[in-house]
Amino acid sequence: MIQVVNSPECTVSLAGDIVRVRWFPGVRVSRQAAMDCLAAVTSMGECNRVLMLVDLTGVAGLDRGARTVFAQEKLTRKVAVIGATPVDEIIANYFIALDSGPSPIRYFTNTSDAEAWLRACPLEAPHSY
Repeated sequence: MIQVVNSPECTVSLAGDIVRVRWFPGVRVSRQAAMDCLAAVTSMGECNRVLMLVDLTGVAGLDRGARTVFAQEKLTRKVAVIGATPVDEIIANYFIALDSGPSPIRYFTNTSDAEAWLRACPLEAPHSY
C-alpha cells in the first residue's frame, strides 16, 4: 500500500520499505517545512527507523533551522539524497557535512543507485560523499 502526504513544499510517500521525500524545485526549505516533512513521516505510522530517499533536485536551499531539524531527527536508519545538478550536490554535501546524527547519509545522482545503497547491509560509516 502506498501512502502519500502532500504539502506546499514537498511530497512524502511510503511504498514498501522506503520513505520518499520529493522537495519541489525552487523551494527554500525552512524550519517549519522540515518539521512538517518529519511529521508526515511519523503520520504514516512508521514506528521503526526508516530508510529515506530524499530528492532535492532544483531546491533553492536549506535554511539553518531546517538543517537543525534534520540533524536532530531520529526516524531514519539510512538517508540517500538525490540531486541532478552541481548546485544540488553542493546543497546535499553541505547538509551531510553539518549533520552529526547517527544515520548514514550519502549523495547520489540516480534513484536506482540510491535504492540499492539503502537496501544494502551492513550499514556503513555515518556519512559519505
